[in-house]
Amino acid sequence: MDRDSQEPQDELTSTAAGWFQSIGVDVSTVSQVLSSQDERVTQSIRDGIMRANEQAISRAQKLQKWRILPRDFSIVNGELGT
Repeated sequence: MDRDSQEPQDELTSTAAGWFQSIGVDVSTVSQVLSSQDERVTQSIRDGIMRANEQAISRAQKLQKWRILPRDFSIVNGELGT
């Protein structure tokens, strides 16, 4: 997120970049993540979702669909309100 404009950026945070490196994927931007369509990313996210869903106490609490978006939601771009 740009600190001045509050607009989402393509650059990954150091935490996110570190996670990608931990699964063996060398990317530094969201664009690279989306264009690579690396199965390691998809599988790692699926595994995490499955672990979280196992702890859900009802079906309503389970994550059933997900997608990596090209940019974060923001007030500036109209996806979030103030």
